[in-house]
Amino acid sequence: TFENEFPTYEELGQLPYFNACVKEFMRITPVVGNGGLRQTEGGIKVTSRGVDYWIPGGYEIFFPLLPPFRDDRIWGDGKV
Repeated sequence: TFENEFPTYEELGQLPYFNACVKEFMRITPVVGNGGLRQTEGGIKVTSRGVDYWIPGGYEIFFPLLPPFRDDRIWGDGKV
C-alpha cells in the first residue's frame, strides 16, 4: 500500500516488476527517433549478412535504431 492514491518517486523504486515493465516498454518502443545519420570520416568497412562493404570518407550513412532493440539474438525470444 502507498501513503497516497499514487506512489511517490521513492515508492516507485521499490516496485521491481513495475520498473521491469517500464524498461521493457522503453526497449520495444524507444522514445528516440528511428535512426540517425552519421558522416564517415576516413572510410569505414561495414559487414552485413556476411558481405563486406567499403564506404568512403565523406558519405552520410543512416543507421536504424529499432532492429537492434528487437533482435532475438540479443534479447532472446521474449517468452518469459
